[in-house]
Amino acid sequence: MIIAAFTMVETLQWINTTFLPQTPVIILLFIYVILCILLVTTSLQTLVILNVFVLFGVVIFGFFVAFTNMQVKDYELLRPFFEHGFQPVLRGMIFPASGFIELLMLLFLQHQFKERIRWYHFAIMLAILVGLTLGPLIGAITEFGPNEATKQRYPAYEEWGLVTIGRYIEHLDFFSIYQWLTGTFIRVSFLLYIVADLLKMTGDPKRIWQMLAPPFFILCLPLIMLNESLFLKVKGHYILAATFIFFFLLSIFFVVVAFLSDKSSKKGKTEKQDRKSGES
Repeated sequence: MIIAAFTMVETLQWINTTFLPQTPVIILLFIYVILCILLVTTSLQTLVILNVFVLFGVVIFGFFVAFTNMQVKDYELLRPFFEHGFQPVLRGMIFPASGFIELLMLLFLQHQFKERIRWYHFAIMLAILVGLTLGPLIGAITEFGPNEATKQRYPAYEEWGLVTIGRYIEHLDFFSIYQWLTGTFIRVSFLLYIVADLLKMTGDPKRIWQMLAPPFFILCLPLIMLNESLFLKVKGHYILAATFIFFFLLSIFFVVVAFLSDKSSKKGKTEKQDRKSGES
C-alpha cells in the first residue's frame, strides 16, 4: 500500500504541475482512488486483459516518440562511459532495481494462475521492463544532454515537447497523459489487488470499499501535503532503497524455504519407499 500510495501521489503531482495547476489535488486523488478501487473489485483476469490493451498503446506511443525525435538526438552525448568510475553506476542501479524486483510480487498470486510461472516468464518480463526504462533514459540524455536531463524531474514528458511532424504538427505532449495515467492506473490497481488477495477480500466488493479504499485514501493524504522537494527526498533516499532491500531479502527467504521444503519432500518420499520395500 505504501508503494501504491507513492506511485499515486507522484502521478498526481505531475498532473497538477503540468496540466491542471488550478485543480485541487485532493479532488484528483478522490477520483483516481475510486477508479482504481473499481478495478480492484473486479478480477485478476479483467486486470490482465485491460493491461494488454493499455500496454499496447503505451508501447506504440513510446516507439512513436523515440523515432520522431531521431532528428534531435545526438548519441555522442552518451559518452564518455564511466566518466566518474563504476561507483555512481552501482549507486544508481538501486533505483530501477527497486522497480524490477517488484516482479517478485507475482508469486503472491500464483494460486490464481492457470499454469506455473517459469523462470523464462520472469526473464521476458524483466527484459521488457529494462527496455521501457532504458528507452526514455537514453532518449533524455541524447536529446537534452546529461546535465540538462539531470535537472529535469519528468524527462520522459519533456521528450514529448520536442515532437514535431513537418511544419504544422507539434505539441503532441498530450499523448504522455495517456501513457502516464494508464500506467499508474494499472500499477496502483495491481498493488491494491495483491493487498486485497492477501487479506482474503477478492470477490467481495463491499469489503474492499469498506476496508481497503479508506485506509489507502488516508495514506495518500499526508504524502500530498508534503513539500515536493521533501517528497522526492523521502522517495529517492528511503522508499526506493527500502523497497529493493525488502524484496531482495524476501527473495532470499523464499529460496531458502523452497530449498528446505524440496529437501524434506524428497526425504519423505525416500522414507515412504523404504517402508514399502520393508513391508514387501
